[in-house]
Amino acid sequence: MSMTPFPVPVVPFGHGSQDEGDAVLDYLPMPQGMRTYVAPPLPERADARALDAARGVLRDVLRVLAAYEPGTPPEAIDLTTCDAVALRILNDVLGEGEVSARIDNAQRCSVLIQETVLTGLWRVVEPGGASAADRLEIGAAPALLARPAEGTQPMAPLPGSLPPGVMNAPSVLSEARDHVARWRAGDAPHVVNLTLLPLSPGDEQLIDAMLGEGSVQVLARGYGNCRVGSTAIANCWRVAYFNSQDTLILNTIEITDLPEVVRAAPEDIADSCERLAQLIEWVGEA
Repeated sequence: MSMTPFPVPVVPFGHGSQDEGDAVLDYLPMPQGMRTYVAPPLPERADARALDAARGVLRDVLRVLAAYEPGTPPEAIDLTTCDAVALRILNDVLGEGEVSARIDNAQRCSVLIQETVLTGLWRVVEPGGASAADRLEIGAAPALLARPAEGTQPMAPLPGSLPPGVMNAPSVLSEARDHVARWRAGDAPHVVNLTLLPLSPGDEQLIDAMLGEGSVQVLARGYGNCRVGSTAIANCWRVAYFNSQDTLILNTIEITDLPEVVRAAPEDIADSCERLAQLIEWVGEA
C-alpha cells in the first residue's frame, strides 16, 4: 500500500530544532524554596508539671480539631492561665506557620495573629494590661480577621474632575463599588484583576485614595509572599502576590469577607489533626 504524501512539508519541532537567531526567551525565575512542615524540636529539661500542663492544652486542641466542621466559627482555648514554663513549651512545640497578621485599632493595642505549624491552629495575642488576651483559635481563620473592621465606610463618589492621566481607575472603582453594595455573607468572592489592566500612575493613586487603608494586614508565605490588606471599605481587600524573587505577579481587589488565601483549607486542618496527635506523643516522651 502506498502512503499519501503529506500536503505540507514536515519540519522538526521541540527544543533546539529551530534557529533562534537573536531571540532569547526571558523566563520568570522558578521558585527557589517553599516552607514545608518540619517537626518542631522537643523541649529540653522541662519539669513534669509543665509538660503535663502543655499536654493538657494540646489534648484540648486535638479534641476541637477532631470535631471541626468546615464553615463553622473558630473555637478558642484560653492560654492566660498557663504559667511561663508551660507557655514556653507550647511556643516551642507549635512554632510559626505560613500566615501572620496584625490588626491595628485606635481604641486598643494591635492584635497579633500567627498561624502555628499546624494549619488551622492560630495564636492570637491582644496586649492591653488587665484586658490582655492570649489564646489559640481552631478554624479556617481567626474570628477577628473576618469581622468587619471598625471605621469602614461606604465608597465615596468619584470626584467631578479627575486628576490628569487617569484612564481605567473609574471603571475599576465602579465595578468594586457595585459588588461591595451587593455582596452578602456566603457569596462567592468577586475579584478585580488589576494585573491585566493598563494602569497609569494617576490610576493607581486614585484607586489607593478611594479605597483607603484598613486596619488588617496579612502576610502569607509559601513559594513567594502574598500580602493582603483590608481597605477602608467593608469587605473590600487588596491582595498582591509576589514570587520568590519578590516580583509582583498578581495584583487584585477582592470583594469578600476574607480572601481565600488567608483561610486554612479543610483538608489541611484534617492533616493537622494527625500531626497534633504525634506532637502530643513526642511531648510525652520529653
